[in-house]
Amino acid sequence: MNDTWEYDSARWIHVADTGPSPRSGHGMIYDGTKVLLFGGDGGSGDTWEWDGTHWKELQNMGPPPRGYFGMAYDSARKHTTLYGGEGINANLLGDTWEWYDHPPR
Repeated sequence: MNDTWEYDSARWIHVADTGPSPRSGHGMIYDGTKVLLFGGDGGSGDTWEWDGTHWKELQNMGPPPRGYFGMAYDSARKHTTLYGGEGINANLLGDTWEWYDHPPR
């Protein structure tokens, strides 16, 4: 399913039926303003942003498609780091990628 739900500390609220294709093994981070989603089984190495109301595809380039990777947001440096995962044909990956909303100076 590709539905989106939010939890308000008391209950789940259905907020969208559009956006990324259904998937598992994806990564998601919250940067204090929005949610960033990358990859996963069923995805194509795509990157999506949830602004609290709508999904928007940001890019479809960058790390090759993968699932089951590590992904974390670094609030001090304001970027997201992605490491490793399982690529196509179940090959294990050991590469590191970074996502910046704004390129570093």
